[in-house]
Amino acid sequence: MARNSKELKGSEVKKLTLISVLAALSVVLKFSPLKIPFPLLPYIKFDLIELPLLFAFFVLGLRLSLVGGVVMGFSIAVFNPGSAFMKFLAFTSTMLPLTFFWRNNKWLRNKYLGYLSSVLSRVAIMAVANLLITPLIHNIPVEFVLKILPFICLFNLVAASYNVLGGYWIYLAVEKRIGRISF
Repeated sequence: MARNSKELKGSEVKKLTLISVLAALSVVLKFSPLKIPFPLLPYIKFDLIELPLLFAFFVLGLRLSLVGGVVMGFSIAVFNPGSAFMKFLAFTSTMLPLTFFWRNNKWLRNKYLGYLSSVLSRVAIMAVANLLITPLIHNIPVEFVLKILPFICLFNLVAASYNVLGGYWIYLAVEKRIGRISF
C-alpha cells in the first residue's frame, strides 16, 4: 500500500513540475517580442502565450492546465490586470469546451466538433466580454466597440484556431517522439 501512495506522490510531483514549466513558458512568451499585430486592428496582437497551456490540457487535463492559466494570469496582472483577466477568459473559454471531447489522452467524441465548439465558444464569450469590459478598462465608448466587434470576433476565431490546433499538434509531435505521455 505504501508503495502505491509513494508512486502516486511521484506522479503528482511530475505533473506539477510539468505544469510549472509550461506556465513559466507562457509567462516568458507573454513578455517576449514574438507577437504579430492583427492587420485589421494593429493594437491587438497574436501571441503564443496559450500554446504551452493548451499542450498542458492535452497532456495533463483540465485541472492542471487551469492552474497554469491562473499562474499566467497573475503574472500578467502585475503589469496589467485588465489584460490578464481578458487573456484568462479567452484561454478558459477556448479550453473548457474541449473537456467534453478529450479525456485521458484520447478523443471521446468527434475531434472536429471539439475544435469547432472550442473556437465558437471563445468567439462568443470574448464578444460579450469585449462589449462589457473593454469600455470600462480602456475608457472607450460602447458604440466604438460595437463597430470593431466583427474584427475582434475574427481575431478570436484565428487565435483560438492556432492555439487549439497548435497545442494539439505539439502534443502529437511529442507523443510521436517519446511515446504516450502518462503519469
